[in-house]
Amino acid sequence: MKDIIRNFLNKRGYEIIKQAYVGDKYPNLSKDKSIYYCETPVGNFSLPKYGLDEDAVTNVISRGKLFEPEVIELAKKYIKRGSSVLDVGANFGQMSIEFAKFTGPGGKVYSFEAQDFVFKFFEKNISNNNILNIEAVNKAVWNKDGETLYFLDLNIDCGAMYSGNSVSGNKNTKPVKTITIDSLNIQEPISFMKVDIEGADIFAMRGAKNTILKNKMPILFEYTQHMQKEFNTSLQDYIEFTESINYKFSEIISGINYLIIPKN
Repeated sequence: MKDIIRNFLNKRGYEIIKQAYVGDKYPNLSKDKSIYYCETPVGNFSLPKYGLDEDAVTNVISRGKLFEPEVIELAKKYIKRGSSVLDVGANFGQMSIEFAKFTGPGGKVYSFEAQDFVFKFFEKNISNNNILNIEAVNKAVWNKDGETLYFLDLNIDCGAMYSGNSVSGNKNTKPVKTITIDSLNIQEPISFMKVDIEGADIFAMRGAKNTILKNKMPILFEYTQHMQKEFNTSLQDYIEFTESINYKFSEIISGINYLIIPKN
């Protein structure tokens, strides 16, 4: 019967793709028709109900799983108790919440999310989990402070994937102000920095150069080739920046996340 169904679909241009079962969604406890709220073993999360299964991050969170657990495990090795952490591209906040647990109440996580729509859910999730040591910033981390960039204007019915949108020069989209890490003049020691902002990671790191040189913390950034065209950048830009701060490439996580550490 399976072969009959497969042949029927193939003749009409469709293909059956086998996907790993990641578990059932946790019950939606929200009375708001536009919001999905679940209480799971890894935290309590408010998420946009529309597109919940289609978005890579919300699909995992709603099933009580950690998104990119391999990244979280790597961060855990480096985050020091009582230190500060930089989470650039916090999304719905699950990773920031984990980082906040690692650094403890005496530490602090500076979390940045440029998409206003996603940021509002991030703030809910900080409250949902009673996290007191996250400073959430709704700005685009960049190499220049106070500029205006533009982001896809997401809304509850747009059907966009919340986790895969980047800044652009399209002024028909939603404006967002930029901030540099260096402009924050963070005084506490920083033990780890994670950057994942859809192809613009190099700009965030350039705007954090002084902070990096001061703290010499490990940095994990994401690099995917198809995202670079929008920013006219290449892997060579990342290599040159890494050399300019006297860092070296240490390991690659899941094929796209690059860990760089000080040479000495």
